[in-house]
Amino acid sequence: MGVQNAEGLGSRIVLRTRSIDSAKTFKSFINGGYRQLSQAQKCRFTVSLGRFLRRLHDAGIATDHRLYDDLLVNFEESEFFFGLFGRYPFTVKKAPLSARQQLVSLSGLYAMVHGLTGKAQRWRFLTAYLGDSDVGERRRWMRRFAARGLKQCRRIWWRLARRSLKSNSDYVSEKRQGFSVLRLRSAEAQTALHKLLPDPDRAFEGAVIYKPGSRTHAGQVVLAGRRYFLKRYNRRSLGYGLVRLGRLSRARRTWLVSRGGVLRNLPIPRPILCLEEKVFGMVRRSYILMDFFEKRQRLWHIESMSDAKIASCLSRFGEVIGNMHVSGFSHGDLKWDNILIYPRKPFHISLVDFDGSRISRRERAGRVNKDLRRFCRDFKRTQLSGKHLENFMRGWRRGAYFW
Repeated sequence: MGVQNAEGLGSRIVLRTRSIDSAKTFKSFINGGYRQLSQAQKCRFTVSLGRFLRRLHDAGIATDHRLYDDLLVNFEESEFFFGLFGRYPFTVKKAPLSARQQLVSLSGLYAMVHGLTGKAQRWRFLTAYLGDSDVGERRRWMRRFAARGLKQCRRIWWRLARRSLKSNSDYVSEKRQGFSVLRLRSAEAQTALHKLLPDPDRAFEGAVIYKPGSRTHAGQVVLAGRRYFLKRYNRRSLGYGLVRLGRLSRARRTWLVSRGGVLRNLPIPRPILCLEEKVFGMVRRSYILMDFFEKRQRLWHIESMSDAKIASCLSRFGEVIGNMHVSGFSHGDLKWDNILIYPRKPFHISLVDFDGSRISRRERAGRVNKDLRRFCRDFKRTQLSGKHLENFMRGWRRGAYFW
């Protein structure tokens, strides 16, 4: 970059850049390539990222969570390189960032990788970021981030989730054939919407129905050759409609909560679109369309596994739930029917049914305890030994306690 001067004044700024074909944005790399790295490569990535961000902050460059849409990651010969492109969402200070400014900038990073890293990776990153600091200084940083940084992350997640209720670069809010529509701004969501309208109930014809009820009706549907999970929320009563007049419908609330879960990197199905039909301001019918998880089984299936696999499964699931709770997300109905597993390699755990889920900007002990009690109630119905429940709780503590 250079500046051409005219009589002592900067008249034109010349910026020279180069193209790197193999580079990916930080966001796409974390959601894709990072999961495929070996443990050693993940360690190198963490250290390289910590040192890069430290150089930015020492140069007085303050960033927020938007940086990670414009941060490039390039992986060559077992080494990671980082660079910036696009709109550069940062401000330049006259001096290195203060501890508070560093904390705010790192909160934006953690909001992107929550649920994908453990304590060891967080400690390794902080060691690289702080450089020659002693162990006591790193622990103080961890405590400070647990106390303040996570609050900042919850505000970021809440703000990003609320974007899904309006039209912007990622979402579309529109009226179509008598329905209020919220959907992803993608060709897939547009095609699915075209197949559902004008009457979404037609999609249930020939579908695999999982929940035929008076309040909700849900099943696996096929739209444009792809399988989805479609759920209809029925109108309950006139009094219920009057009480909830002006509030979010159940489908819209589930849409908002699910988007919040996706932002937290929770293992949940991706919401594709939400439909609402209103009569005189009251919701008559509402629908939500989500991804369908193929070849998944309910958690009850673990009873047929070996003790070692059961211990591993419950420990990993406990860590997932701990990460969920520390982020301010509570499921509300954590029964084993709402927990799906893919028993083959690679092993996957997923959560479904978010009608009772809630998001808060601070931890709610009552909601956390409700989730744990509901999980333990179903555990007691099995023939599993108490040591497996202890494995689950140890995993939960690993996820719930930041450091």
